[in-house]
Amino acid sequence: MRYLVDTNILGQLTKQQLRSNFFRTHCEAIADVVYELRNSHNYDAFKKREHPIEWEHLIKLQYVMAQVDVNESKLIDLYRYEGTADPILLAVALAIDEDPASGLWEPESTIVTEDQALRKYANRLSLKHIGHSQFIALL
Repeated sequence: MRYLVDTNILGQLTKQQLRSNFFRTHCEAIADVVYELRNSHNYDAFKKREHPIEWEHLIKLQYVMAQVDVNESKLIDLYRYEGTADPILLAVALAIDEDPASGLWEPESTIVTEDQALRKYANRLSLKHIGHSQFIALL
């Protein structure tokens, strides 16, 4: 299982949590999330767990954006430069879960976020997600 950690969770983690075996083994942050946290004092730790954006993610991004309501401004608001990592985070999770090498019985990825719009679209796309308290319990 891979845990794809969103900005609102990753930015709250302590150095001890970032050094945990669980985090180093199971957790990743997509490149866009790492970029959003570029001014953090923990940036180097985030960079070590960066999941690069690849061509198959961009193909899935087209599908994700087709699911977004026309007047949606909570998932992504380009005018305010908010939520720009959220659609690609969904696309990466879709690509991981649809990878033929993934397990047959359960999803291979879980999105870790407190963002309600991101959770709404994760549900719409049948993607697994957990919140802060559930994630901290795993660490």
